[in-house]
Amino acid sequence: MGYNAVLLSSMSPYNNLRVMKEMHDKIQEMFVREFGTKRPTVGYIDSGYDENFRQFRWIRKLFKIMFKIENVYFLDLTERYSKHAEDRVLGCDVIFLAGGNTFDFLLYLKYRGTLERLREVKKEKIFIGTSAGAIMCTSDIIIAGFADENRTAMKNFKSLGLTKIAFKPHFDDWIQHKESFKAFSEIAEKTVYGCYEGSGIIIDNGVLSEHGPMFKAELGKTIKEQ
Repeated sequence: MGYNAVLLSSMSPYNNLRVMKEMHDKIQEMFVREFGTKRPTVGYIDSGYDENFRQFRWIRKLFKIMFKIENVYFLDLTERYSKHAEDRVLGCDVIFLAGGNTFDFLLYLKYRGTLERLREVKKEKIFIGTSAGAIMCTSDIIIAGFADENRTAMKNFKSLGLTKIAFKPHFDDWIQHKESFKAFSEIAEKTVYGCYEGSGIIIDNGVLSEHGPMFKAELGKTIKEQ
């Protein structure tokens, strides 16, 4: 039995209605299979300090609109952190990993010990990640260096390890750098997926499926785009 995850640039039903409907139906099938309900509990983990909870409020609204899910719980890893909030979020069926600076996010997850706790339960959960959160679902976050500033002193960039691919969100803004991602694929020895807005990847029991237009640089092969 493999892992379950959804990797997105952003979570919005308006970017590509056909693809999002397709992904929505697949995700609900996974909810029912794994948890016996279309409305599981969701634990949201913020990537940094969001003073007014803007990203959380938006994601909570989307879960209500798209999945009729009311129970979405919040975890701040920075100054509003509490062990009670962490326990509640890690007890949820679905773990949502937010966007932001990927290096900061990994640092906070390590600092609180949350990364290790997530690794311990990752076979029991469905992870949904957007942007930095999607990168966090892969084996390491090195690809984040194309866009994010590394303000940390970390030397180990290993993350959750739900998939061996490298994931580059917001690829609409990186189309002109395709050759750089092909080179990265060879150096990192893994396939790079460049996700356009409105597209996504679903990992269902370890089986990866692409949804919507996707750039792909496969190790040892020429760049392909679908």
